[in-house]
Amino acid sequence: MISIMNRLFYKLLNGNKTVCYVTGFLGTPVHELSHALMCLIFMHKIEGIKLFQIDSENGVLGYVNHSYNKKNLWAVIGNYFIGVAPIFCGSILVYFLVRYLLPQSYEEINVYIQDFMILLETASFADSFSYLVAMSAGIVKSMLTGISEGGYWWLFMILVMCLALHMNLSEEDMKCAVSSVALIIVILIIVNLVLGFAAQSAYSSYVLWMNAAGGFLAGTMTLSIMYSIAYVLMALSIKVGAAIVGKFAKK
Repeated sequence: MISIMNRLFYKLLNGNKTVCYVTGFLGTPVHELSHALMCLIFMHKIEGIKLFQIDSENGVLGYVNHSYNKKNLWAVIGNYFIGVAPIFCGSILVYFLVRYLLPQSYEEINVYIQDFMILLETASFADSFSYLVAMSAGIVKSMLTGISEGGYWWLFMILVMCLALHMNLSEEDMKCAVSSVALIIVILIIVNLVLGFAAQSAYSSYVLWMNAAGGFLAGTMTLSIMYSIAYVLMALSIKVGAAIVGKFAKK
């Protein structure tokens, strides 16, 4: 959804590269540093990195070239986390920007996220999804009430625009992530079976931790999705407004 919203945003602005470069000045380094951080954690060798560049030929604003030992299971698993790192890290960064720049909105949004993490322990998938929808509506309300927090709200919106518009994954990012998905699923199945049969108390703790981590990531990424949608609506308003003004000007 974040990738779709980002593409739609630039399409509404007729592929305006200036907006892409301006927001990319901050968003692209965060994107690439997210990849680099996961490379270090999962023992990949960083062979080349460019945090930001203006490339008129292929439009690549930054990159991280890395290699790894294919016999190292930890490094192979890391492909997934390296690929999706910009969405995870970017969303968590948005969460902390809310916390420190919009404390009033943070209190409201954090309640939704904490409740969602608790809900995942016992609720069905349908109930969890329903709450996720309700949480999205609550986040929108908090976004609007955040205007009352003054100048920090505008600073926050600019910073989040730079982050949210450069969270989307490239084709290479997707290929990197997908390459280890099957392995991760197999490992999760084995861990679930071993803990489920051998150590029930450890299994319960494991499930609680997974629910908490999943709930937190789902909540923070919902934040990013809501802001991405907000920027699309903003771009749509500008385009419609410009069209109306142009129509009256001709008359």
